[in-house]
Amino acid sequence: MSEAVAGSDGGSLSLLKLAGGLFATSIAVWIVLMVPVLSAARLNEGAQGTMLVAFWPGGEERRMFRSIVDAGGLPIRQVGLRSFWVVETSDPDFIREIGEKGAIGAYRDLPVGVVLAGCSGVIATPER
Repeated sequence: MSEAVAGSDGGSLSLLKLAGGLFATSIAVWIVLMVPVLSAARLNEGAQGTMLVAFWPGGEERRMFRSIVDAGGLPIRQVGLRSFWVVETSDPDFIREIGEKGAIGAYRDLPVGVVLAGCSGVIATPER
């Protein structure tokens, strides 16, 4: 009887390893697909208007807020994770300055729908 229990534990462990492997593979594929998407949506220096500014996760909110203001932007709201901010700016130097203050990048609309963007939480807004 103890062999049957040991055999079922080994089967459960194999299924757990398979599920973990599939999960890790899906995350890796998602990352590989999202890198070019995010690169295409990244704004160049001189861009103005409403944009999404991304900071590294885990940063202090007050520091991010102050960085946006000091770079010449108007923080409108945080979205998704606490490290993403919707910002309005008319300063052509904002992109360069916010990068110097620790932002990962500034983005307009993603060139794909929300389904492919998935949990990146960025939703394309219609042109005004």
